[in-house]
Amino acid sequence: MTIAATAAARVAHLVPQEHPHTVTIAAGGAYVRLRGSRAAAGGGGIRGKIRGFSQQSRKRLIDLLHMCDRTATRPPLFVTLTYPREWPHEWQVTKRHLDTWCKRLRRRWPGASVLWRLEVQRRGAWHYHVLVFGVSFIPHQWVARTWFEVVGSGDERHLGAGTQTVRVMTWRGASFYVAKYLGKRCEYGSRETGRMWGVRGRLPIHLETVRLTREAWFRVRRVFRGWYERQTGCRAWWCAQRGSGITAYLPEADALRVLAWAVSV
Repeated sequence: MTIAATAAARVAHLVPQEHPHTVTIAAGGAYVRLRGSRAAAGGGGIRGKIRGFSQQSRKRLIDLLHMCDRTATRPPLFVTLTYPREWPHEWQVTKRHLDTWCKRLRRRWPGASVLWRLEVQRRGAWHYHVLVFGVSFIPHQWVARTWFEVVGSGDERHLGAGTQTVRVMTWRGASFYVAKYLGKRCEYGSRETGRMWGVRGRLPIHLETVRLTREAWFRVRRVFRGWYERQTGCRAWWCAQRGSGITAYLPEADALRVLAWAVSV
Protein backbone atom coordinates (compact mmCIF):
# COMPACT_ATOMS: atom_id res chain seq x y z
CA MET A 1 0.00 0.00 0.00
CA THR A 2 1.38 3.43 -0.94
CA ILE A 3 1.73 6.29 1.54
CA ALA A 4 -1.14 8.07 -0.21
CA ALA A 5 -3.38 5.02 0.18
CA THR A 6 -2.35 4.72 3.83
CA ALA A 7 -3.28 8.35 4.43
CA ALA A 8 -6.60 7.76 2.69
CA ALA A 9 -7.35 4.78 4.94
CA ARG A 10 -6.63 6.88 8.04
CA VAL A 11 -9.29 9.44 7.16
CA ALA A 12 -11.79 7.34 5.17
CA HIS A 13 -13.95 6.61 8.19
CA LEU A 14 -14.12 10.35 8.95
CA VAL A 15 -15.15 11.53 5.47
CA PRO A 16 -18.44 10.74 3.70
CA GLN A 17 -18.06 9.11 0.28
CA GLU A 18 -19.68 12.08 -1.45
CA HIS A 19 -17.45 14.63 0.35
CA PRO A 20 -16.23 17.19 -2.21
CA HIS A 21 -12.80 17.94 -0.72
CA THR A 22 -10.10 15.80 -2.34
CA VAL A 23 -6.39 15.83 -3.12
CA THR A 24 -4.94 13.99 -6.14
CA ILE A 25 -1.26 13.00 -6.14
CA ALA A 26 0.76 11.63 -9.08
CA ALA A 27 2.74 8.58 -7.95
CA GLY A 28 6.42 9.19 -8.68
CA GLY A 29 5.62 12.55 -10.22
CA ALA A 30 5.56 16.18 -9.16
CA TYR A 31 1.86 16.99 -9.39
CA VAL A 32 -0.71 17.63 -6.67
CA ARG A 33 -4.26 18.83 -7.33
CA LEU A 34 -6.66 20.01 -4.65
CA ARG A 35 -10.33 20.09 -5.58
CA GLY A 36 -12.95 21.60 -3.34
CA SER A 37 -16.65 22.31 -3.21
CA ARG A 38 -16.27 25.21 -5.65
CA ALA A 39 -14.20 23.32 -8.24
CA ALA A 40 -15.33 24.09 -11.77
CA ALA A 41 -17.36 21.40 -13.50
CA GLY A 42 -15.67 19.62 -16.39
CA GLY A 43 -16.59 20.11 -20.01
CA GLY A 44 -16.98 23.30 -21.99
CA GLY A 45 -19.76 22.46 -24.43
CA ILE A 46 -19.30 21.96 -28.16
CA ARG A 47 -15.75 22.75 -29.28
CA GLY A 48 -15.36 25.07 -32.24
CA LYS A 49 -12.43 25.42 -34.61
CA ILE A 50 -9.07 25.58 -32.85
CA ARG A 51 -6.94 28.60 -33.65
CA GLY A 52 -3.86 28.61 -31.47
CA PHE A 53 -2.71 27.63 -28.01
CA SER A 54 -4.83 28.84 -25.09
CA GLN A 55 -3.60 29.38 -21.54
CA GLN A 56 -5.83 26.55 -20.34
CA SER A 57 -4.41 24.17 -22.96
CA ARG A 58 -0.87 25.16 -21.99
CA LYS A 59 -1.59 24.39 -18.33
CA ARG A 60 -3.04 20.97 -19.19
CA LEU A 61 0.11 20.14 -21.16
CA ILE A 62 2.45 21.18 -18.34
CA ASP A 63 0.28 19.34 -15.80
CA LEU A 64 0.57 16.16 -17.86
CA LEU A 65 4.36 16.24 -17.89
CA HIS A 66 4.50 16.74 -14.12
CA MET A 67 2.15 13.78 -13.64
CA CYS A 68 4.65 11.36 -15.24
CA ASP A 69 6.14 8.78 -12.90
CA ARG A 70 9.83 9.68 -12.77
CA THR A 71 10.72 6.46 -10.98
CA ALA A 72 9.30 4.29 -13.77
CA THR A 73 11.08 5.78 -16.77
CA ARG A 74 14.12 7.82 -17.75
CA PRO A 75 13.72 11.46 -18.83
CA PRO A 76 12.34 11.58 -22.38
CA LEU A 77 14.12 12.15 -25.66
CA PHE A 78 13.45 15.55 -27.22
CA VAL A 79 12.83 15.38 -30.99
CA THR A 80 12.17 18.26 -33.40
CA LEU A 81 10.50 17.59 -36.77
CA THR A 82 10.48 20.37 -39.39
CA TYR A 83 9.40 20.70 -43.03
CA PRO A 84 11.54 21.47 -46.09
CA ARG A 85 11.22 24.61 -48.21
CA GLU A 86 7.85 23.40 -49.48
CA TRP A 87 5.32 22.38 -46.86
CA PRO A 88 1.60 21.53 -46.67
CA HIS A 89 -0.60 24.46 -45.69
CA GLU A 90 -3.52 22.35 -44.42
CA TRP A 91 -3.17 21.34 -40.78
CA GLN A 92 -4.99 18.06 -41.49
CA VAL A 93 -2.15 16.97 -43.80
CA THR A 94 0.59 17.70 -41.28
CA LYS A 95 -1.32 15.82 -38.57
CA ARG A 96 -1.46 12.78 -40.84
CA HIS A 97 2.31 13.05 -41.32
CA LEU A 98 2.82 13.12 -37.55
CA ASP A 99 0.46 10.17 -37.04
CA THR A 100 2.33 8.11 -39.65
CA TRP A 101 5.70 8.94 -38.11
CA CYS A 102 4.49 8.02 -34.62
CA LYS A 103 3.20 4.67 -35.92
CA ARG A 104 6.63 3.95 -37.42
CA LEU A 105 8.26 4.88 -34.13
CA ARG A 106 6.02 2.59 -32.10
CA ARG A 107 6.47 -0.32 -34.53
CA ARG A 108 10.23 0.03 -34.14
CA TRP A 109 10.09 0.61 -30.35
CA PRO A 110 6.78 -0.88 -29.09
CA GLY A 111 7.26 0.52 -25.59
CA ALA A 112 7.53 4.12 -26.79
CA SER A 113 4.97 6.80 -26.02
CA VAL A 114 4.90 10.34 -27.37
CA LEU A 115 3.87 13.77 -26.14
CA TRP A 116 3.82 16.19 -29.10
CA ARG A 117 3.32 19.91 -29.59
CA LEU A 118 2.58 21.71 -32.88
CA GLU A 119 4.18 25.08 -33.57
CA VAL A 120 4.46 27.46 -36.53
CA GLN A 121 7.83 28.83 -37.60
CA ARG A 122 8.35 32.45 -38.62
CA ARG A 123 8.29 31.45 -42.28
CA GLY A 124 4.81 30.01 -41.70
CA ALA A 125 5.73 26.32 -41.88
CA TRP A 126 4.48 23.82 -39.31
CA HIS A 127 6.90 21.95 -37.10
CA TYR A 128 6.68 19.61 -34.13
CA HIS A 129 8.38 19.33 -30.77
CA VAL A 130 8.12 15.74 -29.54
CA LEU A 131 8.96 14.12 -26.20
CA VAL A 132 9.54 10.36 -26.57
CA PHE A 133 9.15 8.26 -23.39
CA GLY A 134 10.15 4.65 -22.79
CA VAL A 135 13.14 4.62 -25.18
CA SER A 136 16.74 4.99 -24.02
CA PHE A 137 18.17 5.83 -27.44
CA ILE A 138 16.95 6.58 -30.98
CA PRO A 139 19.55 7.03 -33.73
CA HIS A 140 19.24 10.47 -35.24
CA GLN A 141 19.73 8.92 -38.69
CA TRP A 142 16.55 6.89 -38.14
CA VAL A 143 14.57 10.01 -37.14
CA ALA A 144 15.88 12.01 -40.11
CA ARG A 145 15.27 9.26 -42.68
CA THR A 146 11.77 8.30 -41.52
CA TRP A 147 10.53 11.91 -41.32
CA PHE A 148 12.10 12.62 -44.72
CA GLU A 149 10.17 9.68 -46.18
CA VAL A 150 6.88 10.41 -44.41
CA VAL A 151 6.66 14.01 -45.69
CA GLY A 152 7.91 13.06 -49.16
CA SER A 153 10.58 15.72 -48.99
CA GLY A 154 13.00 14.86 -51.80
CA ASP A 155 15.29 17.68 -50.58
CA GLU A 156 18.65 16.31 -49.44
CA ARG A 157 19.26 19.45 -47.37
CA HIS A 158 16.11 18.68 -45.44
CA LEU A 159 17.35 15.13 -44.83
CA GLY A 160 20.47 16.53 -43.19
CA ALA A 161 18.94 19.42 -41.25
CA GLY A 162 15.20 18.80 -40.94
CA THR A 163 15.26 17.01 -37.58
CA GLN A 164 16.98 17.14 -34.22
CA THR A 165 17.30 14.58 -31.44
CA VAL A 166 18.45 15.53 -27.93
CA ARG A 167 18.73 13.40 -24.78
CA VAL A 168 17.23 15.28 -21.83
CA MET A 169 19.47 14.20 -18.94
CA THR A 170 17.23 15.15 -16.01
CA TRP A 171 13.54 15.67 -15.30
CA ARG A 172 14.38 19.24 -14.41
CA GLY A 173 15.74 19.56 -17.93
CA ALA A 174 12.54 18.04 -19.33
CA SER A 175 10.51 20.64 -17.45
CA PHE A 176 12.76 23.35 -18.91
CA TYR A 177 12.19 22.06 -22.45
CA VAL A 178 8.45 21.97 -21.95
CA ALA A 179 8.37 25.52 -20.58
CA LYS A 180 10.65 26.86 -23.34
CA TYR A 181 9.40 24.93 -26.36
CA LEU A 182 6.27 22.89 -25.77
CA GLY A 183 4.70 25.51 -23.49
CA LYS A 184 5.60 28.55 -25.59
CA ARG A 185 2.72 30.88 -26.46
CA CYS A 186 2.51 32.12 -30.06
CA GLU A 187 0.16 34.32 -32.05
CA TYR A 188 -1.71 32.46 -34.80
CA GLY A 189 -4.28 35.09 -35.74
CA SER A 190 -7.24 33.57 -37.58
CA ARG A 191 -5.26 30.57 -38.82
CA GLU A 192 -6.94 27.26 -38.03
CA THR A 193 -4.48 24.86 -36.40
CA GLY A 194 -6.41 21.86 -35.09
CA ARG A 195 -5.23 20.40 -31.78
CA MET A 196 -1.98 21.98 -30.65
CA TRP A 197 -0.71 19.02 -28.64
CA GLY A 198 -1.50 15.42 -27.89
CA VAL A 199 -0.33 11.98 -26.79
CA ARG A 200 0.43 8.77 -28.68
CA GLY A 201 0.65 5.65 -26.56
CA ARG A 202 0.37 5.46 -22.79
CA LEU A 203 2.39 7.84 -20.63
CA PRO A 204 3.70 6.54 -17.25
CA ILE A 205 1.00 8.23 -15.15
CA HIS A 206 -0.61 6.82 -11.98
CA LEU A 207 -2.92 9.13 -10.01
CA GLU A 208 -4.30 8.53 -6.53
CA THR A 209 -7.14 10.59 -5.08
CA VAL A 210 -7.64 10.95 -1.33
CA ARG A 211 -10.78 12.31 0.35
CA LEU A 212 -10.09 14.76 3.16
CA THR A 213 -12.06 16.32 5.94
CA ARG A 214 -12.87 19.96 5.38
CA GLU A 215 -10.35 21.02 8.05
CA ALA A 216 -7.50 18.87 6.68
CA TRP A 217 -8.23 20.09 3.13
CA PHE A 218 -7.86 23.73 4.15
CA ARG A 219 -4.61 22.97 6.01
CA VAL A 220 -3.17 21.38 2.87
CA ARG A 221 -4.36 24.26 0.69
CA ARG A 222 -2.71 26.79 3.00
CA VAL A 223 0.66 25.07 2.51
CA PHE A 224 0.21 24.86 -1.27
CA ARG A 225 -0.76 28.53 -1.48
CA GLY A 226 2.48 29.39 0.26
CA TRP A 227 4.37 27.26 -2.29
CA TYR A 228 2.64 29.05 -5.17
CA GLU A 229 3.45 32.49 -3.80
CA ARG A 230 7.12 31.60 -3.27
CA GLN A 231 7.38 30.21 -6.81
CA THR A 232 5.70 33.13 -8.56
CA GLY A 233 6.24 36.08 -6.23
CA CYS A 234 2.50 36.79 -6.52
CA ARG A 235 -0.25 36.58 -3.96
CA ALA A 236 -2.65 33.72 -4.70
CA TRP A 237 -5.74 35.91 -4.61
CA TRP A 238 -7.54 33.52 -6.93
CA CYS A 239 -7.32 30.92 -4.15
CA ALA A 240 -8.97 33.19 -1.60
CA GLN A 241 -12.49 31.99 -2.43
CA ARG A 242 -13.46 29.39 0.10
CA GLY A 243 -13.63 25.93 -1.45
CA SER A 244 -11.61 26.73 -4.58
CA GLY A 245 -8.75 24.37 -5.48
CA ILE A 246 -5.11 24.72 -6.46
CA THR A 247 -2.45 22.81 -8.42
CA ALA A 248 1.14 22.51 -7.13
CA TYR A 249 4.15 20.94 -8.82
CA LEU A 250 5.59 19.28 -5.74
CA PRO A 251 7.48 15.97 -5.65
CA GLU A 252 5.36 13.10 -4.39
CA ALA A 253 7.42 12.72 -1.19
CA ASP A 254 6.90 16.39 -0.24
CA ALA A 255 3.19 16.25 -1.06
CA LEU A 256 2.73 13.13 1.06
CA ARG A 257 4.51 14.73 4.02
CA VAL A 258 2.06 17.64 3.86
CA LEU A 259 -0.85 15.21 3.56
CA ALA A 260 0.33 13.10 6.51
CA TRP A 261 0.69 16.24 8.63
CA ALA A 262 -2.76 17.53 7.65
CA VAL A 263 -4.63 14.33 8.57
CA SER A 264 -2.72 13.88 11.83
CA VAL A 265 -3.39 17.32 13.33
